[in-house]
Amino acid sequence: MTEFTPAYVYLLHSGEFGRRMEQAYDLLSRCDVCAWHCPVDRRAGKLGVCKTGVRAKISSYGPHLGEEDPL
Repeated sequence: MTEFTPAYVYLLHSGEFGRRMEQAYDLLSRCDVCAWHCPVDRRAGKLGVCKTGVRAKISSYGPHLGEEDPL
């Protein structure tokens, strides 16, 4: 039986994980990560409408088992 290796391990070893981290961090210099799309520079310590700084806080997490039915 072959041992399971998570996909992120391949991304890490190939250098792709680091490139994606840099791209994500660059987005924070003209932040449009949330629905407010305020172009503040969160990397410089500025806060936008959502009041989130350079390090967002995760309020909860869990498995996502698909989309909800349309209303």
